[in-house]
Amino acid sequence: GGRSRAATVGRVKIEKRPCVLLELETDAGATLCVALQNAETVRIVTGEGGESVSVSEVAEGDRVLCRVEGGAARHTGIAIKEQCTE
Repeated sequence: GGRSRAATVGRVKIEKRPCVLLELETDAGATLCVALQNAETVRIVTGEGGESVSVSEVAEGDRVLCRVEGGAARHTGIAIKEQCTE
């Protein structure tokens, strides 16, 4: 083993933020889902010249760019282990 000691947590922050679930269909016909924070600052790259739009402005039928990596979840671009139960 290792050594351990008790410590006091100085701060815990829990926030509730509105989210949006986007369901996407790729050109190959695969269906993908992504949960994003519904905020003006969260942006998605469109298929038109690399422009970006706010996730709050995305509408059905819009074309967006996405990267698919074997179903791994991501948080701020970093792969994470997660589970979502509806």
